[in-house]
Amino acid sequence: MIKIPVPHFVTFYNGLEKWVEDEDEIRLSDMYEISADNPELELKVRVININEDVHILNKCKTLRDYMTFVNKVRFKMGVEGDDVRIAVTEAIDECIDEDILVDFFEQHREEVVEVSIYDYDEEDVRRTLFEEAKEMAKEELKETVIEELKREAKEELTQEVFAEGEQSGEQLKIVNQVIKKVKKSKTLETIASELEEEEADIKPIYDAVVSSAPDYDINVIKDRLDNM
Repeated sequence: MIKIPVPHFVTFYNGLEKWVEDEDEIRLSDMYEISADNPELELKVRVININEDVHILNKCKTLRDYMTFVNKVRFKMGVEGDDVRIAVTEAIDECIDEDILVDFFEQHREEVVEVSIYDYDEEDVRRTLFEEAKEMAKEELKETVIEELKREAKEELTQEVFAEGEQSGEQLKIVNQVIKKVKKSKTLETIASELEEEEADIKPIYDAVVSSAPDYDINVIKDRLDNM
């Protein structure tokens, strides 16, 4: 019989859902439909919650740097309201500037961004999918309401009101995103690329934001856009 090294299985958990306090052990047999006292196939995995385990993070710079990246993405998504692609892209830029996982990010930047959209954090993916489903439901409901309103009011007026509201809301969202990026001294070309917009479409907003510095008053910016 061929001898092999003794295997050890460890999972570092950094999710946001309550799973383990500090450390726990999970078993493959926990997933079996029928409980068995002595299963013929078993696998034990040590699970360590690294969200709070400073001791482990201090021992491993790579793991500590990874958690720094994760926390940056979480902050940008949870506090600043960025979507996954923008949050990950900005977090990578900041990590490179701060000498965090520089070689890895420079070599695998595109892969990290693409993979993060789907596999970055299971909880974030579920929340993203939930929000997308909610938006789809809202759109379907909006369409139903519009149809009801069309029976009671003129079609032209109904479409105009909804179109203006959607356009204004979308423009305000883009203005806020541009303000945030201008404060970070990003160029028009970089901002347009990160927002996945044409430079020509972003330039009026960019110019209005830059000219409103350092206060970046939304009302002033909107007035300048309206007068362009």
